[in-house]
Amino acid sequence: MRFAMRCVALMAVAGAVLAVSGIAIETWVRHYDLGADTYAGTVLVVEDGFRLVGTKVTSMEPPAAGIVLLQIAADGEFPYPMVYQWEGARTANDALVTDDGGLLFAGATDVHSSGGTDMYVLGVGASGQTLWSGIYGSELDESATRIVRANDGSYLVLGNQVDPSDVVADPVAPGYGGLEGRCAPFVVRIEAEGQPIWQKAFRSEDNVVVFDGAATADGGCLVLATVYGYPEASDSILLLKLDDEGETVWTHTWTEGSSKGYAVLVTSKGQILITGARSFPEDPARSKLQGLLILLDEEGNELWQRSYGDQGTIDALHALAETSDGRFVAAGTRLLDYSQFSDDLILLAIDASGAVQWESQHATGEHVMVEAIVQAPNGGFVVAGTARTGGDPLQMLLVRTDREGHVDPHEE
Repeated sequence: MRFAMRCVALMAVAGAVLAVSGIAIETWVRHYDLGADTYAGTVLVVEDGFRLVGTKVTSMEPPAAGIVLLQIAADGEFPYPMVYQWEGARTANDALVTDDGGLLFAGATDVHSSGGTDMYVLGVGASGQTLWSGIYGSELDESATRIVRANDGSYLVLGNQVDPSDVVADPVAPGYGGLEGRCAPFVVRIEAEGQPIWQKAFRSEDNVVVFDGAATADGGCLVLATVYGYPEASDSILLLKLDDEGETVWTHTWTEGSSKGYAVLVTSKGQILITGARSFPEDPARSKLQGLLILLDEEGNELWQRSYGDQGTIDALHALAETSDGRFVAAGTRLLDYSQFSDDLILLAIDASGAVQWESQHATGEHVMVEAIVQAPNGGFVVAGTARTGGDPLQMLLVRTDREGHVDPHEE
């Protein structure tokens, strides 16, 4: 049951053409119904289109789940799903393209665990054939959130270690959002074919849930987490900088209000950009979440932070990408209030100073969890997420926009 609850806690058609800068860009919205709850993990840009990666849950008790790969064409269509499923459950929260055109999936499995989970990485070839798999963990429960390539050709798998005996709250309790056991960052460095080099957990008395990470030029990595203060509304953002041996170089914590960190990237200039959300629960005028962006230098010194949104809505920025012209685009959700389970998709473009260049909002009529955003090769953006409409199963979602985040109204 813990595995099934963790899946819930972690997881988060006609074309139209818009002319932008003289170049026609086809925009579309696609829902992918695979007949069971399916959670998006990420979307990747490849030569012939996109690869949408996620998890299809076929049974909660006993747990049964498989890794899903959709080969998406430029128009959003796909020929058939590839599902990697064996006995038990395997999930994919992230993936990357290897130098030889294959893929690495990172998530969790319950195959070698007695009722819990271990971190899981699956390597497949350019044709989708299974090459190898690796399972990493301890007597506690582990899962991967992000996999990144280090500068020496190895990989860093970043995620969480959960102590299921140290229950914090029900994962679906209102206002919580974490995992059921006290959580800590868990990082594994592996060789190109999955052999472990080292693994480390960063346990403390806090309940720390990792949401994202990024490789750094020195061979180390950044780990972005939210420190949950539940039952108090006092969440904070934690950023860890680790060296190539997994030792802590520096940490930075943001405790103002109730803050959540969702995405981090290292910019082309070596700076660090974070997205998330912040509210001030003790101040009725600022009690609703606003989108948050924070820029730091490579040593972790804050350069600026900006809030986006207004107190009439609940905003959060969940995904982040740098554009080819040096700007940044964040994707997230906007909600009028928590009683309405229908999110609008928002996109926000900023320059290096944090000034808004453009923003867009798209009514979805459904509950949406944004997972990733990428810039499309011929302009515009593709946002990946998970959506639910009414009582239908959860579906993976892709939204293709033009260069200023617009989607033709007939597609919304």
